[in-house]
Amino acid sequence: PIASRRFYKPSLWIPQHVLLTNPNLHHGLLGLSMRDGAWVRILDGEFWWIDEHADWMKRPENARKVGLTDTVYESIASISNDYSGPRREVILRAVMADGFIRMRGRGDVLVFEFSGQWRPALLACRRVLRAIGGEFLVCRFHNLLHQEWLEVVYHDYAAAMEDDLEAILRRRQKI
Repeated sequence: PIASRRFYKPSLWIPQHVLLTNPNLHHGLLGLSMRDGAWVRILDGEFWWIDEHADWMKRPENARKVGLTDTVYESIASISNDYSGPRREVILRAVMADGFIRMRGRGDVLVFEFSGQWRPALLACRRVLRAIGGEFLVCRFHNLLHQEWLEVVYHDYAAAMEDDLEAILRRRQKI
């Protein structure tokens, strides 16, 4: 069946397949692959497009630019990236624990992974989502620290950021 605003409230409609030509789904992503990603700094929401999360953050100029602590940089610099293996996971988790959100496209969904408190992480994602989020873009937030996740369309996320963040936080589920 085709979802129609006449029969469904837009905030409840979650697309099964994202069509890259539909600007309501992700207007900023039309020129990007959904496999692209970024690092988002929780402190202020600044974000950087990356080529590969672990490799990008291990480059000294990038680590300095984003404000990765020296301790964390030194702990990950010598770890070889085994691409989808346990060493890469160590790198990613160390960076996330240092105050960063890993953003990546995964099929029809934009995924944000972090290890911290919900409120600052959700607020930090505002800048990148304003730049790329169309009304029905599906956003999935994974809090690795609390082992919880939240899935919401951008329209609902944007409304919650302006009015009632607690309403969206009540939707969290355990992983």
